[in-house]
Amino acid sequence: MTVSERASEAVARRPNGPLRHFVRAHHGYRQRGLAPAQHLGMPSPYLTVIFTLDEPLQVARHSDPRQSPETYAALLGGLHSSPALVVHNGAQSGIQLQLSPLAARPLIGLPAGELASLDAQAGEVLGPLATEVYERLRATNDWSARFAVLDRLLGAALNTDRAVPDEVARATRESDTCRTGKQHHA
Repeated sequence: MTVSERASEAVARRPNGPLRHFVRAHHGYRQRGLAPAQHLGMPSPYLTVIFTLDEPLQVARHSDPRQSPETYAALLGGLHSSPALVVHNGAQSGIQLQLSPLAARPLIGLPAGELASLDAQAGEVLGPLATEVYERLRATNDWSARFAVLDRLLGAALNTDRAVPDEVARATRESDTCRTGKQHHA
């Protein structure tokens, strides 16, 4: 691979529309021409959703050691208390969403606790919506349009009738504020 074939892109944006209340940020990334490597997928206060754009995501070791290594076109990961090990062969690309635990019921239909330490094929959890989002993201060539696909499709899928009780949402926001010193609206 020549130097001209090397690429490193990283783009982040806050969601628009109803999704802005449930997703902290969209993070787009594309890297090419790197040496094969591994990195840790660190625990965070968010559920992780990743839609790959080119090559699949390879998780060599999950947070839960009972899960076998797996490859994902689209991943939904629950809250973890230990890191996962992700490997790549010198190229990786996709969009990662930081999904608030408060979004689990309205978007997925499950409480966040049922997804704890789990990494799953997004289609197993989100159903056909995961395939539609994945295909539309891959058919789109710029970050702004990709983020708009996420906002439109995932925002339309939110069922606010399944939202958590107000007191749970308030306690979560207060916990976020205490932990980070910043007020979040997720």
